[in-house]
Amino acid sequence: MSSELSQYDHTSISRVDLFVFPVYDGMKFYALTFDVKRGRILVFDSTNVLKEDCLLEKYGVIIDHLANVLGEYLHLHGDPIKKIKMLKAKKFVVHIKWGNKSCMEASGIYLMRHIETYMGETPCNWVCGLPTNPERHLIRLRTRYCATMIGWTNNYVKDDVMRGASTYYQNFLSVPDEKMEKIFG
Repeated sequence: MSSELSQYDHTSISRVDLFVFPVYDGMKFYALTFDVKRGRILVFDSTNVLKEDCLLEKYGVIIDHLANVLGEYLHLHGDPIKKIKMLKAKKFVVHIKWGNKSCMEASGIYLMRHIETYMGETPCNWVCGLPTNPERHLIRLRTRYCATMIGWTNNYVKDDVMRGASTYYQNFLSVPDEKMEKIFG
């Protein structure tokens, strides 16, 4: 975490109040958000259909383990008060209007959107930009996130993927190279 923080203008961990961890449990992705300022842990799960009293049943001990690890990290980096806040934090499952049991396949896309749009506001005031029936939006988001990952400067297989995509589109869809360059940068 220290190396990530050093890439930004944070001179001290004490300046950070919101920690977001993407989690994959073997079946789906979801986000655990540790809001130190407000003393709460929020679970953003697009498949959430359970009430808060089922947290342990659905998420196991991952929430408590991450709270302990984050608390230790904060303590080691000079902020024992935040450690205590994390260990005493209340846990909530954020009700997601567009979520349902069948979201497993798109849970990674939902996760990325949740991380991208949640900035620590009260969850009932959070605007994610997804409608109740988000299928069409998911296609756009999937395309955007894939293009971003493929075009990432540290993607070592970027050129190979670009050549393969270009060949595919030229052979099957007759898309000229200039258009491919506009799509993938």
